[in-house]
Amino acid sequence: GSSTTITLAGNTGTIQWQNSPDNITFTNIGGATASTYATPVLTSTTYYRAEVTNGVCATTNSTIATVTVNPTSVGGTASASPNPICSGSTTTITLAGNTGTKQWQTSPDNITFTNIPGAIASTYATPVLTSTTYYRAVVTSGVCASANSTTATVTVNPTTVAGTASASPNPICSGSSTTITLAGNTGTIQWQSSPDNITFTNIGGATLSTYVTPVLASTTYYLAVVTSGVCPSANSTTATVTVDPTTVAGTASASPNPICSGSTTTITLAGN
Repeated sequence: GSSTTITLAGNTGTIQWQNSPDNITFTNIGGATASTYATPVLTSTTYYRAEVTNGVCATTNSTIATVTVNPTSVGGTASASPNPICSGSTTTITLAGNTGTKQWQTSPDNITFTNIPGAIASTYATPVLTSTTYYRAVVTSGVCASANSTTATVTVNPTTVAGTASASPNPICSGSSTTITLAGNTGTIQWQSSPDNITFTNIGGATLSTYVTPVLASTTYYLAVVTSGVCPSANSTTATVTVDPTTVAGTASASPNPICSGSTTTITLAGN
């Protein structure tokens, strides 16, 4: 999309400029007879020479001026895979659809980008990342103005922290319920329950930091499976809800009964 000037020096004779798209077949350029020639806008590499004639002497050709035309810089599209990643992991950034040489850049805030030394290939393996980071490539085709690729945002999920589960009130009486609370966690929650502290089962829809149990008739165990993004899940501590059996007063009886004045008897409680 640019033009240039071709100049002939050291010649003797009149000039006729010629051009060629392939450096094989040359064609006269109408009216181009001065020692300099301003080309039109060029979009591909083009070859120029001057045909020089001095009087009746044989015509000779000048050396060839090769005008190298670089294609316009195209930034292309940057993408990351895998993405998102867990804190402490790496990923690979790939550039596609670009025209020109590459210089990868990185940014912690998607505002200020810095060159990554030596990162000039079409793919770039990131170092271990602990926070969301942005990558782009500055692409330059020859002498053309540089162009930036799209930005690849590498989302970094914090490491899963399971946290601590607790029940309040605890213990409870059979036929009562309690509230289980999770604290100190990082990640989404899935509550589970178990009758034996061995086999745990997901509780449908129980995904908040607190969970109100149904009415319980026996000691029950609760924990939360916590997952931060793509990071591995982790189990919280277990909250043991101790369920005391309902109070039963029982039956009091005396034996012997009746007794004579001045005697004793034994009172017995049963079924309590």
